[in-house]
Amino acid sequence: MPTDPPRMFTRLDAAFVALLLTLLGTVWYLGYGSYQEITKIEKVRVTAQTFVKWLEAAHAQRTAGTEVAPPACGRDTSAAPAERLNWGNCLRSLQGPGQAMHDIQNPVNAESPVFSTKCDRNVLNTKGSIVVEKGVSGLNGTTQVIAYAPIGEQEPVHEELLLRVTVCGHGFTSSSIAEVKF
Repeated sequence: MPTDPPRMFTRLDAAFVALLLTLLGTVWYLGYGSYQEITKIEKVRVTAQTFVKWLEAAHAQRTAGTEVAPPACGRDTSAAPAERLNWGNCLRSLQGPGQAMHDIQNPVNAESPVFSTKCDRNVLNTKGSIVVEKGVSGLNGTTQVIAYAPIGEQEPVHEELLLRVTVCGHGFTSSSIAEVKF
């Protein structure tokens, strides 16, 4: 009685190959999505570093007593009234036409703000934003301590400010870029 030759590729083999291809496709899809998100966050980091360079240059101009563009970010109260020299007006002016940050947008979501007051996982549009905080120095016993808090829209900018610039990144975690005087 002749025996049938063993099958080379069974249904079980086909199921295994299908499962393997499905898993490989899933890993590729998740990896590609993570790569896209990390690329967007890296664009935010580069933008934040550009902003820090502008802050440093503006601080040098402000310290030297030369005019800063835009005037809303300067110290000269004769060019703009002191009440107009606040953080909110400075940021809006800086993003205005022809200014240093006029063409930036949040790469994670174009409708989300470029700048925010904090990185908050309950407010989804803060992901990919640049967070600027004001440093306040004080004494903790005998140790000099700098505490950071969100900078308000009405914070005057005609005096020197210590700022910390961070980026709201993956998982809504803050990634520090720099501490700078402005």
